[in-house]
Amino acid sequence: MMLKVRQFTLPKRGNSEDEYEDACSYSVEACRAAIADGATESSFAEPWARSLVERFVSGEEENSPIQEQLELRCWLAPIQKIWTENIPWKTLSWNAEEKARLGAFAAFLGLQITQQDQTDSKGAAAAVPKDCEWSAVACGDSCLFHVRCGELLRAFPISNSSKFGNNPTLLSSVSAANERAFTEVVRAHGECHEGDLLLLATDALSCWILSECEAGRSPWRMITSLSGDGEFCAFVDHLRELHEIKNDDVTLLIIELTGQQFLSELPAEFMI
Repeated sequence: MMLKVRQFTLPKRGNSEDEYEDACSYSVEACRAAIADGATESSFAEPWARSLVERFVSGEEENSPIQEQLELRCWLAPIQKIWTENIPWKTLSWNAEEKARLGAFAAFLGLQITQQDQTDSKGAAAAVPKDCEWSAVACGDSCLFHVRCGELLRAFPISNSSKFGNNPTLLSSVSAANERAFTEVVRAHGECHEGDLLLLATDALSCWILSECEAGRSPWRMITSLSGDGEFCAFVDHLRELHEIKNDDVTLLIIELTGQQFLSELPAEFMI
């Protein structure tokens, strides 16, 4: 199955690129993608968000938080240690140090795509197309949208625009601050086929997407027509002007299943 991936990012209006606190990544070898939304109210949120997505896409399958049996506390521990070591503690004012000790926070969504085992009951290769399965893990309000033939099949972990609020569950760089998160991390999976779309979006754009679906419209037409960063910037700025989307960092990954080859057979720029 051939995958085409497009990545779009945009900071809050009025902020520079250096002030962007989301993060996204994808891996050719691991067939994974991830996004994270760093909480502006916390200290050093951007490096924490970046460490989450990089940890997810670079890890081995058996050590992925998609696996329900994995102890999430252990999965987070190495990057929590690195985050703490990279804080310039000696240069911080006392109040900045106190805030940093409370930790950084981020919403997180990770996606893995795997080829289904195409064998019949006798172990022979099945004469069917090579379909795939997606598996996802989420904490907070960044969302995955699975679209087929212009119709939304699944929104995860939030499926209604009214469910977005100001207090989402977030993963913290401080282990003691994760007790709520450890109980509210959720997982999902589904089959995907040629022609399907998988979109990963942070909360502001996710809320707009669901609002459009609830109004009977198909936001996928506009989203998939975006051909570059300039068009994405103009698209988001237009939504901000209309007050249809809050002024927040925006991150979007568009994954299109477009062919019959499986992931490892593709050029790197078209693979995750």
